[in-house]
Amino acid sequence: MTQASCVRYISVPASEVLVGDDIRAFLSAEGVARVIEQADGEGGGVGGRTVRGEILQSDTEEIHLSVPWVRGAVQDASRTLSQRIIIRRNDILQMELRRTDYLKTGGLVALITAGVTVVVARSVGGNTGGGTLPGRGGRGDDNVTSGAHQPPP
Repeated sequence: MTQASCVRYISVPASEVLVGDDIRAFLSAEGVARVIEQADGEGGGVGGRTVRGEILQSDTEEIHLSVPWVRGAVQDASRTLSQRIIIRRNDILQMELRRTDYLKTGGLVALITAGVTVVVARSVGGNTGGGTLPGRGGRGDDNVTSGAHQPPP
């Protein structure tokens, strides 16, 4: 599924990330335990040994992230809940920046547009099988009894 995604991740040194960057960090086992502890056992945006979020604050010792947070049922699905977690820089094994892949996004938009065009063309075009209506030169002329529709002798 990663190949179909419209985003890509670029590996960068942790020292190069800026406030506002959307990142994915691979953590040590100790780092994962500290993040889960901060999140009251709810996960804190950790999936396996990675955490993804937006950098809120950064210094030489720590990175503060806003990460997705879900506890129980979400009352309003239009709002994303998040929480702040703090990650020690020495707990980060690898850091990646999340970037939009415009080539994949453009290809996906073109594919969807082509699909919608085909569906609309078929629904508007009706019967495009190439058949003819009775009385219009098709097989139905054999059954016409009115002289008005028969060709002159």
